Amino acid sequence: MSRLLLVSGMGRCGTSLVMGMLDAGGYPVECPPQCRGNSYEDTRVHGLIGEPHLDCVRWLEGATGRAVKLLDPHKFRLPESLRLSSRAIWLTRDLAEQAKSQWKFMRAMFPEYTGGRDKREAAQAIERSLRREQPEALAALPDDRLHLRFEDVLAHPTAAAVLLADFLGMKLDLDAMVARVQPRSPHCAPTLAMERFLVGGP
Repeated sequence: MSRLLLVSGMGRCGTSLVMGMLDAGGYPVECPPQCRGNSYEDTRVHGLIGEPHLDCVRWLEGATGRAVKLLDPHKFRLPESLRLSSRAIWLTRDLAEQAKSQWKFMRAMFPEYTGGRDKREAAQAIERSLRREQPEALAALPDDRLHLRFEDVLAHPTAAAVLLADFLGMKLDLDAMVARVQPRSPHCAPTLAMERFLVGGP
């Protein structure tokens, strides 16, 4: 049976990287054309915030057999029928590095709100929040899920591609998937310049 695939995690954990790998490998992805090859984010998922909008639910029901990126799943209300009929890929990352990356992203996007805050204290607060919220986020996802670590995908892209193909039960282009993973350190990069190369945006 064709099922909706949720590529999920807390922000800055490598979901864009995995969406890019799936896309390159031949697995259908659901996102606006301008986001394909970049963030892969589809703002239609915001219809799950609060009481799920019927149009959003119908869209997701029609996205079976495709991958949809869903960050911070605990902040959304996935209807139980969809949760039970879907599967998920759950991405994690070293929390300290993930927190640094989130703070870097926030400073770049919202400098007027973040400019005066101490970098170390802000990252530590984000790390505490991530640690506290991760169990709730994971519980919001379907039980049928594959767990991947961002660091492992970077270090062993071939193994990650094989795991993805096996989980999905599909013959994917493993070489193309591996080619989407650019060699780099798993540590938070100093700028957002690498975002366009689909290395998970850290």
